[in-house]
Amino acid sequence: MAKTSASFCSMLSSLGFLFLLLLAICLIIILQDNAVIAEKFCPHGRKMRQMLWRKKIRPVRRKSVSHFLVPLQIQIHTPMEQTLERKYPVGIQTFSEIRKGNYIYIDKTDLVWQMTKTKYVFLSRPRRFGKSLLTTTLDSYFKGDKELFQGLKIMELETEWKTYPVLHIDLSGARHLPVEKVKDELKRQLDDLETVYGSNPAETSPGMRLAGLIKRSNQQTGAQAVVIIDEYDAPLLDVLHDTERLEDVREVMQEFYQRLKMCEAMI
Repeated sequence: MAKTSASFCSMLSSLGFLFLLLLAICLIIILQDNAVIAEKFCPHGRKMRQMLWRKKIRPVRRKSVSHFLVPLQIQIHTPMEQTLERKYPVGIQTFSEIRKGNYIYIDKTDLVWQMTKTKYVFLSRPRRFGKSLLTTTLDSYFKGDKELFQGLKIMELETEWKTYPVLHIDLSGARHLPVEKVKDELKRQLDDLETVYGSNPAETSPGMRLAGLIKRSNQQTGAQAVVIIDEYDAPLLDVLHDTERLEDVREVMQEFYQRLKMCEAMI
């Protein structure tokens, strides 16, 4: 009985060895089949493979040995430089720069178009949501920069592409500033807008100057003014826990913003 058992184990061991040997042969055939085909069907197979590799052309690998009877197929891969041609717009929040620089852009312009049908839009949260990019997108849209929107969803919705006077103010530079510096920042941005639409010496406060700009831009273009204010609360955020400074800055910003209500008919 012991002798029979030993013979049986020896036979199983031999069969296992033969199975592993056949498996190794099959793997070698599968891995080398493309090289064999190139040598079989092409008189200069090695040179051809070297040329194809340099030109980024790869032979299609098949799973079966039966492809010895099938002509070699070629697949052309896009070079890495072309694949990575469009870059991710890290730190870029200007719509025109993203479009002109061929950066990746997630198209939500159909929602932007719907938003423009509302007279007042107020977005306070969430943080890092793309609000600054949205303001520059609106800037380009209301200025009629149609070429920047080619290929986007808004082209299927907008048919008129009217041009409006745009008063775009960015208050991100008014952070961590005392009240006088906040006034200086408002003055700087209003100065830039007044080079386009003119000024009036009688307008002495930031709010009065904003109201004057809205009125003059409306009169000069015959179109309602578009007022876009980015980082509207930046001057206030850093003084929320400083009662004295908060009151001073709040008075300046309140006088500035209340003019929007007064000029409602021209906006």
